[in-house]
Parts: sequence; structure tokens; C-alpha cells
Amino acid sequence: MRNKNDLLPFNAVYLAVSLGFSATAAASEELEQIVVTANKRTQSVNDVGLSISAISVDKLEEQKLTSLEDISSVVPGLVYSASTANTPIFTLRGIGFNEQTLGAYPATSLYLDEAPMPFPVLASHSAYDLERVEVLKGPQGILFGQNSTGGAINFISAKP
Repeated sequence: MRNKNDLLPFNAVYLAVSLGFSATAAASEELEQIVVTANKRTQSVNDVGLSISAISVDKLEEQKLTSLEDISSVVPGLVYSASTANTPIFTLRGIGFNEQTLGAYPATSLYLDEAPMPFPVLASHSAYDLERVEVLKGPQGILFGQNSTGGAINFISAKP
């Protein structure tokens, strides 16, 4: 029968080699820097003091996100539905309402290149040729005005 101390040098060498490989693998992977304009200025997503989900053009193309309904499938807490008149209804963190009129003010603000879209019906075609989508969760009244109780969705168009 072998003594447990006989395997100790082998285990020490194995541990040292495996830690060396994991350190080099971690050093070779760098995370992509995501830049957002949620606070009306360009800054890193890590520096923004908000709950934000940003979808880059790479992720939009990789996951084939071509409609507003597709975008809601990858953002936690965002629900998209259409009214009987095909008006988009966005609900963020459970805040939103199902209003049948086209001119109803939403509980979630919508923006295209930081310009407000006062009525949800204007967002019907905003999922085309996008650079990124920023979804800011929670009340955004200070930066985005009165109709952002649930949050704000900013569609950033691709530059020509």
C-alpha cells in the first residue's frame, strides 16, 4: 500500500503547471469596451451609474435581431407587445400600459439618435440599420423627461 506522502510531489507539480496555463489563458482574453451615450455624453458602460443594457451591432448581426420584438428577447426585463393597431408597447420592469390609441404617451420613452419619439407608433421602423441599442431601466425623468417612468430605449443609427 502506498503512502499518501509519495503522491505529494506529483500533485504539487500538477498544480503549478495547471495554474500557469490558466493564468496565460486569462491574460490573452480581453473584454470588448462598450461605449454608451446614456448620460448625454460618451462614456464606458462600466462608468454609467444606471442599470443599462447595450446591444452592439455585432450582437445584433450575430443573433439576427431585426425587429423590436427580437430586441426584447435579449434584454432582461424588457417586454414588447403590439396593440390591435400594431402600435408597439414596451414594458420595462413591469412598468408600461396597453393603450389602444395611437397618440397615447408611453411609460417608456423612445429615442432615435437621442431625439425623442413622443408616440410609440413612431418606433415601428426604428430597428433598421442600427449601430447599437441602449435600454436604460428604471425612472429616467432627469435626463429623458416626464414619459420615462419605466425607463428609456435609445436606438442609435449606424453612421453612413
